[in-house]
Amino acid sequence: MSNSVVIPQILEGLDGRRPRLERADQVAFLVDAAAYFDALRTSLLTARGIVWIIGWDFDPRIKLRPDLEAEPPLGALLRRLVEQNEALHIKILIWAMGPIYSSRSGELYVHHPWADHPQISLKFDIRHPLRASHHQKIVVIDRSIAFSGGIDLTSGRWDTREHHATADLRRTPGGERYGPVHDVQIAVSGDAAGALAEIAESRWVAAGENSGEAPADTIVHGSWPQQLPFDLAGCKIAIAQTQGGILLRSGKREAVKLTLQLIRSARKSLYIETQYLASWRVARAIKDRLDEPSGPEVVILVTKSSRGIVEQYVMAHQRNRILRWLGGANGPRLRVVYRMKCNDGNPSKEVLVHSKVIVVDDNAVRIGSSNLNNRSEGLDTECDLVVFAENDEHRRAIAAFRDGLLAEHLETDLAELGRALSDCKTLVGAVDRLTAISGTLRTHDDLDEDGAPILGTRLFDPSRPVRPFGWLLRRIFGKS
Repeated sequence: MSNSVVIPQILEGLDGRRPRLERADQVAFLVDAAAYFDALRTSLLTARGIVWIIGWDFDPRIKLRPDLEAEPPLGALLRRLVEQNEALHIKILIWAMGPIYSSRSGELYVHHPWADHPQISLKFDIRHPLRASHHQKIVVIDRSIAFSGGIDLTSGRWDTREHHATADLRRTPGGERYGPVHDVQIAVSGDAAGALAEIAESRWVAAGENSGEAPADTIVHGSWPQQLPFDLAGCKIAIAQTQGGILLRSGKREAVKLTLQLIRSARKSLYIETQYLASWRVARAIKDRLDEPSGPEVVILVTKSSRGIVEQYVMAHQRNRILRWLGGANGPRLRVVYRMKCNDGNPSKEVLVHSKVIVVDDNAVRIGSSNLNNRSEGLDTECDLVVFAENDEHRRAIAAFRDGLLAEHLETDLAELGRALSDCKTLVGAVDRLTAISGTLRTHDDLDEDGAPILGTRLFDPSRPVRPFGWLLRRIFGKS
């Protein structure tokens, strides 16, 4: 086991506003949406007083358990919960543009029986800087358990860890099939859940609504669902936010600062999963570590083919520019890969990587909503949680989480992965050996030759709000 990260040093190394540090009674790593949706469903059934749902998008037609024939759509489930409990209030905050990006009709929200109930409040958030989005994905139940990460309660997210090339249950509410998708969420209880409840409530108030807090006697503290297993107990959680400044309100850039500190703190290895690799600040931090003679190994799993045309064009080009600058995706201590799913023994379909994960040795793990791109650093509203190991039990749990992800993507078991790590002595060596067998991970070798920036990159992926006269406000008030 590696030496533990010294938490105070990590946080003290941050300039400006620091993330909150709270204790979690229990922590569960929920890999892929099938696990998250099932855990959420279990927890919702225990709700007593209040449920906050904060998201980039929300689709009331999805089913949390599509494998159950009698499972109601999410909207109907929420309606049933409030009908059964007159003390329960459900408050849903969605980015106003989310349904538009997802090509859904507003009638799903305003002319549908599921939302027509006085104990269900639905709000579309429009109070953001120009071109910013609300990107947090948070659910809090009775201030006792909270979920956060990369998974919205919307269509096109559900999948299992097997990521079959074709899966009959992997369909939109309209019945259309979609490809395999990988994502990660985290569940926490204790003071960490209470802190996420405060964030959810503050987002609701910032959107122009009263908090509508449930009476204190309906709040249940310390109730972790018995059916939900947990991975760690009694650990410290850093909660880092991003929020673009607007008018005279200061922004928050806690998440990227903590991400950079985590990269600097790695001793032996960094394992990263990200939808995008387009941040030059992160790229420079990684290169600095790779340039160290005894620096850590770095394995990055990143999507190759994005769903949107603009994303594919701008983000893929930025990723390729960064990889060329790093010396390619196949350096001595670097592997940058994407995931292919085999069908009848042949890699045939890419797995969309939507997760936002960083594992630092066996000492810390970051799970959140922040992508490794510019807008997640200072424009969009983001929330990342970092779990710090404080003892050997915690370190074993973090190592098991990382190894479970690698085994999933290499389509092997933990025993075989353990043998490869033991034989090769390096993370990169083990990935290379098992990739040669499974063929599921491919390096980003086909980099285009043009290394020039794309015109309009700053428009599509800005690192801070676009504000007329912003320079004057910063000069006068020091705001950013």
